Amino acid sequence: MALDIQIQRITKGANSAASTIHEQFKIQSQDFNVSYDRSPISAPMPGGAVLLFDLGQTRVNISMSGIAAETGTNITEGGIMIADKDDIEALAITQNWWNGIIRVVALGDEYQVVISSVKLALSAPVINRWTFNISMTGKLMEY
Repeated sequence: MALDIQIQRITKGANSAASTIHEQFKIQSQDFNVSYDRSPISAPMPGGAVLLFDLGQTRVNISMSGIAAETGTNITEGGIMIADKDDIEALAITQNWWNGIIRVVALGDEYQVVISSVKLALSAPVINRWTFNISMTGKLMEY
């Protein structure tokens, strides 16, 4: 069973409902991972002491993977198009997705992200379907 993850290119409004959606896809993901990273700074001091600085910055890393819908099927579910290989590829190569605010909605949580990488592959068991892996970095959505 796949998780339905929405990825949207938006103009942020005062709240989630007031945001304008310019383009969106539903990605059917088999795996969805969220991790939180902190990057404290350590500075070595003379005599072997170490000075630690924690600036309180937390970064969200998101990755998702699965099998893309068949290319060219243009299947919609609830009025939202399910992403096929070409749609997932567009996330990486289309300038609109670089310049706008990207919102990922998963299980009630919203994240503002930047796409780090998109990987597509053909595998032997499902030779006619593309598998994908998308990596993103960002933060929880703030309004």
